[in-house]
Amino acid sequence: MTEFAATMSHINQQTLKVNEKLNELVTNINKVLAKLPSFIAHRLTPLLDKLGSAVTKLWKEFSQFVAEPGDWGKLADAAGKFSDKVQAPVSAQAGRFQETYSKVDDYWKGEASEAYKKVLKPNAPQTAATQQYGDTAEAVSGALDLCRWTILGFWLFVGAAYATLIYQLIGDCVAAASVAGALPALGSAILAIGAFAAAVAGAGWTAIQVLGGPASTFRTENNGNNNWPGGAWPPSGVVAG
Repeated sequence: MTEFAATMSHINQQTLKVNEKLNELVTNINKVLAKLPSFIAHRLTPLLDKLGSAVTKLWKEFSQFVAEPGDWGKLADAAGKFSDKVQAPVSAQAGRFQETYSKVDDYWKGEASEAYKKVLKPNAPQTAATQQYGDTAEAVSGALDLCRWTILGFWLFVGAAYATLIYQLIGDCVAAASVAGALPALGSAILAIGAFAAAVAGAGWTAIQVLGGPASTFRTENNGNNNWPGGAWPPSGVVAG
């Protein structure tokens, strides 16, 4: 959780840095425009408007990711609980649903006793159902873990993409302070913003594809009662089939 909080704090700082550099870039461009004859300044104005449109589109799309960054901490906590509080104790008990661990047959004789023994033997209804319960908890825990690491990986990628964008904008701000560099700086900044937006969109698409695996696991395990006769927990003393 600390690692994720640090990552998101870094993302917020980088967002502020990008805003700062974009404002600086526009300020430098406007200073250059004030020094140029109007017929030359008109060549820069459309590019400046295009930069503004690119920035607006960038923040609009990126805000969708920032609005719901995912709760890495809750996913980690849930994964740990499924593993430690459910899977581990249930799997430990699955092996005890056997005839050798039951003392009932020491005092209980007859047909009912024999029927009860059959559900306690290895691979019998109660043994199989208990083991499946543990296996389900393990699968869900693994899927939750994959979700949290996918989310963290996405934001680490965004941080790296931000760093590249900031580096480019710093150079563009310097170049935009001169008459000769203003036009190339505008074009470079527009391209850098487009590349950043495309990279983030691509990372988001990849994350969604990866998360399709855990989603499938959740659906499968939610319906995977194949070892439970009739889809319900097997009653003791009753042999399925």
